[in-house]
Amino acid sequence: MKLLLVSPIFEPTRGGASIYFAMLVGYFTHDPDVDAICLLTVFNKHAKIVEKRGKIIFLRVLPKNYLRKTRYIGALAERTKYLLSFVLSFFVISFFNPSIVHAHSHVDCYGTILAAKLLGKPLITDVRDTGCERKIFSKGDRVIVMSENTKKHVNSLNKEKVNYIPLPFEAQLPKKSFVEKVISTYGLNGVNFLIFVGDASNDKGLLNLIKAMKFLEKDKLHLVIIGKNSLGEVLAKYTRKNQRIHYLDQLDPPAVLSLISVAKMLILPSKREALGRVVLEALFCGTQVLVPDFISEFSYFPKESRITDFTPRGLSSSIVNSLKSNIPQYDFKKHKPSIVFEKTKQVYTSLL
Repeated sequence: MKLLLVSPIFEPTRGGASIYFAMLVGYFTHDPDVDAICLLTVFNKHAKIVEKRGKIIFLRVLPKNYLRKTRYIGALAERTKYLLSFVLSFFVISFFNPSIVHAHSHVDCYGTILAAKLLGKPLITDVRDTGCERKIFSKGDRVIVMSENTKKHVNSLNKEKVNYIPLPFEAQLPKKSFVEKVISTYGLNGVNFLIFVGDASNDKGLLNLIKAMKFLEKDKLHLVIIGKNSLGEVLAKYTRKNQRIHYLDQLDPPAVLSLISVAKMLILPSKREALGRVVLEALFCGTQVLVPDFISEFSYFPKESRITDFTPRGLSSSIVNSLKSNIPQYDFKKHKPSIVFEKTKQVYTSLL
């Protein structure tokens, strides 16, 4: 069996999709039924374009659209990116000839998904949040969803196509000495801080969270933001104006987990989230969380830990109330990577 895995991000970039596909690559590498793996992802100037490790080849060649936000040529840039992505993917698929194509339902993977369909390859798409577009994930012969609300998001599809496989998760608590080093490196000694981890964008609700900080001045709380800066100068403006807001860019996973472990609270203020990995990391570390009310897996959490009002004032009130409540307990058994891998492999083999 030859596998083509398609992700919008991969190492060295941190993110949910990157961690998910790294897990699959790790398990399938040691699977005797798998002869070769190709991981196709977006170009990254900090990594090799072509990299080979044993039976795995990493191709960081998919186009990245830097013009997406321009007013007049944004649409043209998008179409150009799709076309280039399609052409590159067509040649990769034709040359590699995979038995299965598994692609994340993301716009950066859309060209590859179309090429796989045109070439008649068995295709699996996965849906990580409710922002995934139907025109993308519906192309899959099988669709993997990782949470209850993403399962509802795809409910218009044939139920036989949909496979619910929870997000894989495992971690180790960071050592105290390493945590102290990370805190010192970023000047957070003695600072009580909230933490946001993810794409620093308005889609993730970050602007409202930043604006909520003005209502928390008397509480002397800081906000630490970790992730890709999709807000650009807008985020820079807020960090210059408010010394209680710290943007740390994209950090290595151990550093991120260290900061999560000592934060007062991790906040997920997005209106279209699924079961976020960062929330699992916070719960694993024993850190308080504040999550959207609509995530089914967290519906049993205390009401103080669930967001119903996503406005700045609503978020500030939720933060204050959540800090006073008990930290929710969570059962991680269903997220065991070996179980997730076996279920994913079953979906793959069902198409052969």
